[in-house]
Parts: sequence; structure tokens; C-alpha cells
Amino acid sequence: MGGSRKQTVGYRYHLGMHMVVCHGPVDAVTEIQVGDRQAWSGSITASGRIDINAPQLFGGDKREGGVYGPVDVAFGGATQAPNDYLQARLGTPQPAYRGVLSLILRQVCVASNNPYVKPWAVRLKRCWRGWYPGQAEIMESEGDASANPAHIIYECLTNSSWGMGYPASSIDDASFTAAADTLADEGFGLNLIWTQQSTIEQFIREVLDHIGGVLTTSPSTGRFVLRLVRADYSVATLPVLDPYNVIELESFQRAAWGETVNEIVVVYTDRETFKDATVTVQDLANIQAQGAVVSQTRRYPGITSPGLAARVAMRDLSSVSAPLAKVRLKVNRKAWSLAPGDVFRLEWPPLGIGGIVMRIAAVDGGTLTDGAISIDAVEDVFGLPQASYTAPPPTGWVDPTPAPSAASPRRLIEAPYWDIARSLSAA
Repeated sequence: MGGSRKQTVGYRYHLGMHMVVCHGPVDAVTEIQVGDRQAWSGSITASGRIDINAPQLFGGDKREGGVYGPVDVAFGGATQAPNDYLQARLGTPQPAYRGVLSLILRQVCVASNNPYVKPWAVRLKRCWRGWYPGQAEIMESEGDASANPAHIIYECLTNSSWGMGYPASSIDDASFTAAADTLADEGFGLNLIWTQQSTIEQFIREVLDHIGGVLTTSPSTGRFVLRLVRADYSVATLPVLDPYNVIELESFQRAAWGETVNEIVVVYTDRETFKDATVTVQDLANIQAQGAVVSQTRRYPGITSPGLAARVAMRDLSSVSAPLAKVRLKVNRKAWSLAPGDVFRLEWPPLGIGGIVMRIAAVDGGTLTDGAISIDAVEDVFGLPQASYTAPPPTGWVDPTPAPSAASPRRLIEAPYWDIARSLSAA
């Protein structure tokens, strides 16, 4: 018998799929990874078609194949038309999927000998430029670009599609502009993903934790104010709270050295691998004082620069390695304009405090019938060198217990040998 028969040893799996990646618009798509391996890289800045050509990505046909085929990248612009491939497969009418970035796989080979699709990941750049476009993108020390956190918060507050939907008139433009400029000067850019698994309020708090900022509303205008916790004040010009305007000093506590932390481990995201990376900083003087390492780990997934991660670690270490004072007090209406994030100078002679710079953590404006304002504040780490303490005045208290006097009945006895032997030398 002659001839040969073909034998099937495996299958290639081609797939048509529509993947919605994120809300648009975006600036560019620069990389596609499949199974944690790079399948395509480049830069596409508008809707179009790319060809993925990585047939040996997973070892070729002898192993798990590769990825190759045409992919439509739809940026979701306002004039985007329905995709012809989706129309051919799903029929008409077909949505245009505007407002989102999506990938349409046009029968792309995704694997061989393995019917399971490996996870896809898309690297893209999205810097919102709907407000103050000149500072929307921040160049980091490593030469990579990231989004300005002030713009992230601004868009979260004003976006009517997925954000909180506030009008632009509810934003204090001056404070946001100043914060954006400061963050740009610091090279403090973030790369964050909001997956809607948390609320938009939680996402904003996460951004504020990254940058060391406070988002509050102005007592005078009611607008959102963004303040950064920085050494951007002059101690001489700060408002003073003292016995003349403080109704009651409810508590004043200073942490002990045993309550401080002397090592900070910051977990950030490696820009190339998307994996966790760490940087560790220590306060050697605090370690010496406590005789042990007291460590604390903080996660900042939006940071992708190792240099920025190190600076943030030092920022956090300076705030937790010093025994800072905490105060709770009630103030009259002269403090009506103070809000969380503001700083003031506390002078309290009964405790020997000549001037401590405090930063407000929380404010309770009181009620209509009780005008007292309750303030919780913590000693500002940037004001530590400026703090002064005076010696407290004498109390005037006299101990009523008299000094002991000699008893009148007395008896003299010979000293025991044991006492003499222990008190005198051999000579």
C-alpha cells in the first residue's frame, strides 16, 4: 500500500472578540501583552487597525502557539461609526461604542494546542486635558510621563459620566492650579486604574494618600479646595490660637518613643512588569533610641517611579518617626475660616508651650445654639524646628507634710560586728 495519511496533532484557535478596555478618550495605546508576554508594541494615537505578529509567543505550534492577526483599536470618539466586523458578525443596528476604548479582534489566532485564552493586558496613556492642559502630564526623573494627580481629582469630581458630576463652578480653581503646579515641580505623577470595585470617593482618598493632600470645602465659598501637606507657609504669618480665643483645651498628648515607627516599606508598581516592587527607608536614630526596628508597610500602587517611591517613603518616615503632639480644643468663632489641612500656631503658657505649629485634621463647626468650634490637630512635622517651649511657672503648692524630727527617747548600743566589718576596710 502506498501513500501517506495526514494526522491531526493539534489545533490553532482563532477568536473574534470585542474587548472594552476603559473610558475614553485616551492619548495612545503603546503595548499589548498576552499571558504576561509582549505581543505588540508601538504607538497608535487614533482609531485604526494594527497587526499583531507574534506566532512564537508561547513556543509556536509545537507548544502553545502564539498570537497573530488584525486588531481594530477603537478610541471611542464622538464621531466614531459602528465597527464593520461587529456588524458582519452580530448584525445591525450595531452601537458605535463611543466614549470607551475597545479592541476588536478580527479572528485573531490566540493559541495552539490550548483552548484556553491567556489574559490580555493593554498599556495606554491617558492624561485628562479638560482643565489646565499645560500641567496635565508630568515628566518623571526616569523620563517617563504620568498623569497629574490634581487633574485626576478634578476629573473625578466633575465627570458627569462616571465621576461625581459636580459643575466646574464648584471647584476652587486657584487651589487646584497651585496644587497642580506644585506636583509638576515635584515630578509627582501617578499611574492609577479605577476599576469601579471601589467608590469614586474611595478612589479620590487613595489619590490624596499618595500625594499627601487634603480635599475639603471652603467655609466661605463652599467650593472644593485641594491642599497639599507641604512646608509652604511662614510661621510668623500663621493664625495664633491661645487662651484669648480658645474656650477649652480638652486634651494635649504627646506620643512616646515606643509609639513611633522607625522603618517604612513602600510597595509601588514596577512600570515594566506591572509587579510589586519595594523600597525601604529607616530612621537610624530612632532605631538606636528604641533598641529595635519597628516597621510599617504602605502601599502606593499609583507610583511607578523608584525615585518617587523613595521620596514618598522618606516623607512618611518623617511623620511617623517623631513623637508628635496631638491636641483637641474648642475655639470661638474667630477660627471660623480654618479647615482641615490648615496650619496654626498654638500658644498655651499653662503647659509651657510658646508656639507649636499644628495642622488641622478635623473641624466641627458647632451648632446654631453653640458657636464653639471643635478642632482636632496634630503637630506639623514641617514645623518641628520652629516649635518653642518655655519653662512652666511655679505652681505655688506647699507640701503640708512637715519634715521628720528626731524622737526624744534615745538609746545607744554598741555597733554589731557585721556593720563594722562591712563599713571598714581591712586596714
